[in-house]
Amino acid sequence: MANTTGQKFGGRKAGTPNKVTKNLKGLVYAFLESNIKNLQEQYDQLNPSDKLDFFQKLLKFAVPTQTASRIDFEKMSEEDLDNIINHFKNL
Repeated sequence: MANTTGQKFGGRKAGTPNKVTKNLKGLVYAFLESNIKNLQEQYDQLNPSDKLDFFQKLLKFAVPTQTASRIDFEKMSEEDLDNIINHFKNL
């Protein structure tokens, strides 16, 4: 029978680390650590465009991705709009 109670039975408890993820991260770290010299040598041989591409791809693992947000100016008061305009005038 299906669980219709809304309660969770079995599985990991909240906060318990995922062993597979932990092991995989450890393997990736060990691989990178043992190949860092080779990686640097290969990076140094890239053309500037490929270096930038590599850097951009790597950056997403260190810096959180920003999401676009939409501002509905139609719903804002005149005072709020004036504050925004004044803020950008003073930059």
